[in-house]
Amino acid sequence: TAGRSYRLALHPSRRPLRTSPPMALLRLHLLRPPPAPLAAFSSPWRRALPTTRPAAPASRLLCSNHPAAPSSPSPSIVGGLLDYLNESWTQFHATAEAKRQLLAAGFELLSENDDWNLQPGGRYFFTRNMSCLVAFAVGEKYRVGNGFNIIAAHTDSPCLKLKPRSASIKSGHQMVGVQTYGGGLWHTWFDRDLTLAGRVILKAPDGSFKHKLVKVNRPLIRVPTLAIHLDRTVNSEGFKPNLESHLAPLLATKCEETTVNFDDKKGSSSTKTVHHPLLLQ
Repeated sequence: TAGRSYRLALHPSRRPLRTSPPMALLRLHLLRPPPAPLAAFSSPWRRALPTTRPAAPASRLLCSNHPAAPSSPSPSIVGGLLDYLNESWTQFHATAEAKRQLLAAGFELLSENDDWNLQPGGRYFFTRNMSCLVAFAVGEKYRVGNGFNIIAAHTDSPCLKLKPRSASIKSGHQMVGVQTYGGGLWHTWFDRDLTLAGRVILKAPDGSFKHKLVKVNRPLIRVPTLAIHLDRTVNSEGFKPNLESHLAPLLATKCEETTVNFDDKKGSSSTKTVHHPLLLQ
């Protein structure tokens, strides 16, 4: 994820994101845009090239929709992996894309709330929390007590996560409070365009809650570095950023209309303003 080719990249509408208030919970990640980009923004956008491939046979399983090569790695298999990574901006998007591919491959979606009627030769999967997916195939000759193999991987990647209260003002600029997630090469996140992706939980008019995946396919913020005359020792002593104070992305210059509830001295917000309105538009 700290590399220039990042995981999540569907191709959403260019229209601005609309969310219906009130918003009960915001769980977004800052990512590098699909590199083809996480979380959220990346200056040259190095996306994987689109791939052209034949339709997948029904027998193909899991994440690859490409025919397997008999001896050497096939470009179509590599392209399929890149396509999947480009769709997987966050663990939520990675799970959604895996779910889509499994359904297309003939897998049956199960619910953990139901009794399962598994059959020999059947292929099934279930998800949990929109961020975890378990898929399995029952062998034609499988009998209870026989052995089985498990292959596991994680769906999340290092990224910058929005703090529960991300809005702040510093020296007349609107900043976004973030925290590091995972073991990222954080110095590579400086001076790059970043964007947002993740999951939001919305409260509907009837009082129920709905989950919605979000990703903004354009740059929104940036983590700037200091000019050399403000950091004279950077070339001799190296770049040593403070992840708590130096990694806060810059959203915009201060404007009265959107920061009327902010305290410029303390960098805090009113209890009603948790995230910058500009960030939520």
